[in-house]
Amino acid sequence: MEQDGVLSQELITPTGRLEEAIMPLNPDGEPWTPVTKIESSLCYLLTVRVIRARNIHQADVLSQTDCYVSLWLPTASTDKFQTKTIKNCKDPVWNETFYFRIQSQVKRQEELEVGFALDNISGPPETIITNGVLVCSHVFDAGSPNVELHSFPSGKKTILAETPVVAIMTTGGGMRSLTALYGSLRGLKKLNVLDCATYLTGLSGTTWTMSNLYRDADWSHKDLDNQISEARKHMTKCKINSLSLEYLKYYKKQLCQRKREGRKTSFIDLWGLVLESLLHDGKDNHRLSDQQRAIDRGQNPLPIYTAVNVKDNYSTLDFKEWVEFTPYEVGLQKYGAFVRTEDFGSEFFMGRLMKKVPESRICFLEEEEPLLPLKLHELRTRVFTPPGPLGSALRSALTDRLCIAQEHNFLKGFQIHNDYLENKHFCRWKDTVLDTFPNQLTQSEEFLSLVDTGFFINTSIMPLLKPERKVDIILHLNYSAGSQIKALDQTCKYCSEQGIPFPRVDLSEEDRKNLKECYLFDGAETPGAPVLLFFPLINDTFQKYKAPGQKRSESEMEDGNVDLYGRCSPYSTYSIQYTEKAYDRLVQLGEYNILNNEELIMQALHTGVARKRQKRK
Repeated sequence: MEQDGVLSQELITPTGRLEEAIMPLNPDGEPWTPVTKIESSLCYLLTVRVIRARNIHQADVLSQTDCYVSLWLPTASTDKFQTKTIKNCKDPVWNETFYFRIQSQVKRQEELEVGFALDNISGPPETIITNGVLVCSHVFDAGSPNVELHSFPSGKKTILAETPVVAIMTTGGGMRSLTALYGSLRGLKKLNVLDCATYLTGLSGTTWTMSNLYRDADWSHKDLDNQISEARKHMTKCKINSLSLEYLKYYKKQLCQRKREGRKTSFIDLWGLVLESLLHDGKDNHRLSDQQRAIDRGQNPLPIYTAVNVKDNYSTLDFKEWVEFTPYEVGLQKYGAFVRTEDFGSEFFMGRLMKKVPESRICFLEEEEPLLPLKLHELRTRVFTPPGPLGSALRSALTDRLCIAQEHNFLKGFQIHNDYLENKHFCRWKDTVLDTFPNQLTQSEEFLSLVDTGFFINTSIMPLLKPERKVDIILHLNYSAGSQIKALDQTCKYCSEQGIPFPRVDLSEEDRKNLKECYLFDGAETPGAPVLLFFPLINDTFQKYKAPGQKRSESEMEDGNVDLYGRCSPYSTYSIQYTEKAYDRLVQLGEYNILNNEELIMQALHTGVARKRQKRK
């Protein structure tokens, strides 16, 4: 029945509780039936509408989750209700309505009363240290404010305020990017532009080139022929030996050693050891901090290696934080927190070094993601796992990220400042679904979980966009597979959303279909944006010219046939071995595309100088 707009239901209840040991009888000696009474009880109609969900984490590395919602109200019904299942969807929409009848006399809540007393502590206020995001009571001062300055070698008068800061930025692309970068750098060296560069950034494949170069303290002052020849030897050698029993034993020994040091090991550590064997003659004891000797006199650009920090149960699109590595420090840009490179991987708590762990060899830092499909979300998969321990283990194996390198979190124990969301440095990189939940951010994690930047955007440009670095000109060297403009478009979109000054990339449909060797985006429409020189990896005029202005003869035309992205291309991202001819042609192509665009490079440098000069006025 319905009463005053509220459902009503009749209940039959016993008058009282009878003791089990007593059996009452009526006057005839028959068992007595308890008297019952009928009561009228109000019922409430609860309407539940399931509308949608957002940012559901992936079911596994290959597909999205099959989503549904279950509803159960034990005090209203013993039945469980469920929405329809929406398959392979990150943002499902249901728009389904469910109704529950709730009796007013049924107790539906449990109560816990807790009392708190907040008292003032006598004594002077505590002194804290904060950068506006993190709060601590101690800062380890590892640096020296005194830096020796060197005069310019030339006798010309140079106005530093008019000298633009130049950076070279690279993308990943496996062995293709490793090889092509050698050619690009040799071209910049011949144009005397390499000497102008302050920064050199990389990820995945290009970090292998960088780590090889910075073994030589004066590499940028040489012609790079020796380094290119050494890389050629390893790129063309047979790789099957890397999977021999001898090497497998070596890998196991090294992984056990890392575990004894207190580190967490993963498949990505094994992949780093495999790369070491592919690109070197034996064990490589080189460490990132060793590269300090290559930049302590400012003789080479500062190398910056990039990665992103991720979280379990969140896709890389939903949660990622930019991490940068230099020979001096490692840190997360969003929090403004860095540690010495020698101490990265050691255990910290509230900023204090608790347990020193030996610095990793560089092969464990320059790991690229193993060879996975380029468009993981397009693979349709379905996994059925039986209940129980076996099913749980199987599901974990399929859903865990295999390509994570875990290191002790040096932010562990820090507190977040009350006004962290108003900090301009935090807001610049505030791009995750957890940024408004301070207790769920990285300082609450035991480990950092690092993956290749390419899982978000195939770029190493983000460290160059920090306002403190004041970069005026960026040379964007692209070595991606597939679309050459995709990573740049994604970077533009990201910077626009984050409010980071970045040049607008205006390319016609014709240009996008038939790219040129170089594009200049001066960023004049965006105050504070750097000048951008974009070099896609394409084979255009190199087919007919062996050097700028020098046409190929008929016998040399074959050397200009560099198949970069065809079905039978030797430069696939999955290729780990090149022929000598394929290696030489790719190096020559990378060099040629730089040399053939000297005019645009000089124009960018002049634009940078003019802007700096204008700022002085």
